[in-house]
Amino acid sequence: MRDPLMQEAEIRYHRENPSDHSLALLIAQKKQALDGNLPSTFFSGAGSDTAWFEILGPQRPSWYELSRMLDKECCDYMLMEYNETDGMGYFVAVDSDAPRKGVLILSLPPEILSNSENDDDH
Repeated sequence: MRDPLMQEAEIRYHRENPSDHSLALLIAQKKQALDGNLPSTFFSGAGSDTAWFEILGPQRPSWYELSRMLDKECCDYMLMEYNETDGMGYFVAVDSDAPRKGVLILSLPPEILSNSENDDDH
């Protein structure tokens, strides 16, 4: 188990210092699969973890962009619900393990990076 004070400091850091090249997700809650040995093909959802998240910082990618970032992180991650306004939602790790509670850093795709660089020019 991680030290709660260190985790709180990491969360505060990412809230106050957003990166131009990555997106920080706070994994606030994680639900373990009922049985990690059961494939979802035959037992729907039984082998899948669920992770609820909040985006730290002001960046709010679209549903499509966030879905792509999660898929790039792990091809088993599937975005299920996401509210762009508050930056909260959840994803499922299909027949896989969801990340542990804490901060998950996702790389921004090139099209988001180029859009944010163009915004800085104006």
